[in-house]
Amino acid sequence: MCGSGIYGDISLDDVRIYDGPCANNTVEPAVVAIDFLKAGCNFEFDDICNYTQDIADVFDWRRNTGRTPSSNTGPTNDHTYTTSVGHYMYIEASRPRREGDKARLLTQIINNNNTDICISFYYHMYGRGIDFLKIYKKDVGGGLPLDPIYVKHGNQRNVWRLEKVDIKGQTENFQIVFEGTVGNTAYGDIAIDDIEFHAVACGKENLDDVVDFFACDFEGNSSSLCNFEQSQMDNFDWELRNGSTHSLETGPSADHTYGNSKGQYIYIEASDPRRPGERAQLTSPPIDPSTDHVLCLQFWYHMKGEHVGSLKVFRYFYTEGYHQRLMNIEGEQGDRWIEALIPINYDVNNGFIEERIKILLTGVIGKGHLGDIAIDDVSITSHHCFPSGESTTVTELSCDFESGLSQCGFKQSVSDVFDWTFLNASADSQDIANFSTATEGQTNFIYLDMARRGRGDVANIATPTILPNITNRCLTFKYFMKGDAQQQLNVYILGVSGLNDFVGSVSLKNSSQWKTSQFDISVKQDDQQIMFEGVVGFAPRGFIALDDITVKFGTCVRGNIKATIRPTPSSLPSASSNQEKNATTDNNNDDDDDENLDIVSKLFISFTLILLFMILLSVAILVVRRRFVKKSRQAKDEQQFPYSTNQNISADLAVDNPAYEVSILSNLS
Repeated sequence: MCGSGIYGDISLDDVRIYDGPCANNTVEPAVVAIDFLKAGCNFEFDDICNYTQDIADVFDWRRNTGRTPSSNTGPTNDHTYTTSVGHYMYIEASRPRREGDKARLLTQIINNNNTDICISFYYHMYGRGIDFLKIYKKDVGGGLPLDPIYVKHGNQRNVWRLEKVDIKGQTENFQIVFEGTVGNTAYGDIAIDDIEFHAVACGKENLDDVVDFFACDFEGNSSSLCNFEQSQMDNFDWELRNGSTHSLETGPSADHTYGNSKGQYIYIEASDPRRPGERAQLTSPPIDPSTDHVLCLQFWYHMKGEHVGSLKVFRYFYTEGYHQRLMNIEGEQGDRWIEALIPINYDVNNGFIEERIKILLTGVIGKGHLGDIAIDDVSITSHHCFPSGESTTVTELSCDFESGLSQCGFKQSVSDVFDWTFLNASADSQDIANFSTATEGQTNFIYLDMARRGRGDVANIATPTILPNITNRCLTFKYFMKGDAQQQLNVYILGVSGLNDFVGSVSLKNSSQWKTSQFDISVKQDDQQIMFEGVVGFAPRGFIALDDITVKFGTCVRGNIKATIRPTPSSLPSASSNQEKNATTDNNNDDDDDENLDIVSKLFISFTLILLFMILLSVAILVVRRRFVKKSRQAKDEQQFPYSTNQNISADLAVDNPAYEVSILSNLS
């Protein structure tokens, strides 16, 4: 209310409302402490896990995505998803901030039940003006302690770093306080992300539960979830269920294992109180990856309903502590169980992974209540990543042929001339040079023997059907080719519409080692298959071998690029003869593959150029010599007859000058 003059301004600041009665002489909320296992936060939601800003500091922490406003400081992405979509908390060191200003972020009130616990978190401290990041353990009702339990100072480079802090067991409630201090320049942004609380002292994680394979159908002991754990960093939990879900027109009516209402599966319930974007995450036990063969995550999912959100699978690196997305399926997929197969220990760009990992299964709520997502029959298998006999569709592929051709789900074409053959190098005695170099410790692959075949004979082999994808996929395979120069290895996409899209071609490069090739598989709206076509050259000799075939989400990392266009294979009756072919690339890892001519051709061309140069040089020498001889003769004649040809000289001189007389006679005539 205004007073009687101009000197009557009234201000308010730091207005807050807490649940429960007000406490005397303190700003602490009078609320019940939460269990420490639920106190973690990845800051992906607006409520920032009910963390609070301290009212006794100078400024506040900010929630952000992507880069901070200042250049040369702060992270470019969050840590959780390592993308510009994920969120983190940070302090902005630019104006109006001054050196020494502090911002403090407090967790919820925690009780650790007299148990020693470990706090893990990620920090980012990059910039020449970075000052201090400190962590305090603040007892409820008390002030900020003088001594922090953790201190980090100065520029730590442009990376997210993992840190762990021990908290001794106590019966009193407490809060964890993250304090960031502004340095002497604007290049001092400090960020934090992925705070977790663990029921064990730091460095004493139990490794007895580490696995390299498992299978779970969610039957039997329903409380264990087969050693899967509900994440404390999400909004709600996956639930065990049998039969139909609570909502009509969404969710399965039976499990996948038994196909009846008694079998169990896990699912996320999209009805109230769930909201769009909320997540439920299930974490696998630690997995020790193999470094000599593929480990495949296999599970079945059900995504029926017009409001279905998304199902994501992440690979979590246990030591380094960062996530990598392996799969993302969005929207309704029909009233069916669909098999997902993902190679979890192999990366198309870096090869086999040696670090211990976990698998995170994340369900995200869509825009309405008709969005239940279910999972069943989760397992890890060895050596191949192709569908079981009952499956007709897959999401990703990986096969090293160590378990044979049939286990990988490839199908031979019935409209070609001959077939691809599986070879076990330890049992077969085929004369294929250097076959043992396919991959270290692996000697099984498929191949085409060109002997006794006719010119242009074709052999086709195709993968199982691949589900439509919302992002590009990368096809990677190893090949070995020997034989005629016209021999071909082509790759096509076979669509359900009957049209074949050319992907790329690998030209013959006679060598003594296997080579790797990659092709991007573009976004498709329909189911599709990938087909490998081998074509016999002019001479019936040599072979083509294939091994370590993978199809994974993401774009291939580009190296040496070479465009190739070839016609649609005539041996396929579904091919369209007038279809426009797409130019694609053959990305080989060896620099020697950039050559388009063999050594003999290069030597012939070099010899021809040298010969032509010698001919031109000889002609030039002859021309110069002829001109030189002509000038020499003229000079010699002038020395032999040194008389003037001038007609105006005196007659006395002309009498003895034959040249003069000849000149006069010519003039008279």
